[in-house]
Amino acid sequence: KCAKCGSNMVILQSYKYKKDGSRTIWAYLKCSQYRRGGYELCVNHAPIEYKEFRQTIINRLIELSNSMTFDFESQHEKLLASRAKALENSLDQLEQRKKNLLDLYLDQLIDKTEFEQKRHEIEQEILRTKEKLEGISVRESAEKQVKNIYGAFEALKNQDQDLHHVFSTLIERIDIHQDGSVDIKYHFENISSRSLR
Repeated sequence: KCAKCGSNMVILQSYKYKKDGSRTIWAYLKCSQYRRGGYELCVNHAPIEYKEFRQTIINRLIELSNSMTFDFESQHEKLLASRAKALENSLDQLEQRKKNLLDLYLDQLIDKTEFEQKRHEIEQEILRTKEKLEGISVRESAEKQVKNIYGAFEALKNQDQDLHHVFSTLIERIDIHQDGSVDIKYHFENISSRSLR
């Protein structure tokens, strides 16, 4: 993504013919907004060749995998347990709001129409929260995530293959700044790592 406007970065190609008739092709990244509307919509980023950018990301991931010592499984179990706890708290708050709404109606501070409308909204929110809570299976989700992450790091060993799946498994978002620096947010950690080109 473009750090300036949040739009996707797209791969553009340009080429130059040599004297022998062959041509040299360059694939580089540009902000899609800048490509469509120029400086009115965004900024012109420093030239970033796609091959160089891809290799930088691969190198950063390999470096990260070599330096990681924390336990993925316990990290994800904690994360999912914390999400479940937040949903339980939210459910308790919604049940309390439902009781408070009934008190307002019984004290005649709101009329029947408003009471029924608000009660319906709260009940829908309770239903959605319960569905989310039921959907969280701490053990299975953690194990699946761990396998995906370990598998993705293993796949980095073969850099000649298409690594799109690896990148999407490990990386939540990459923001590219005008000067060519990048911010990387990973799926498995709550960190952003800035690395200059």
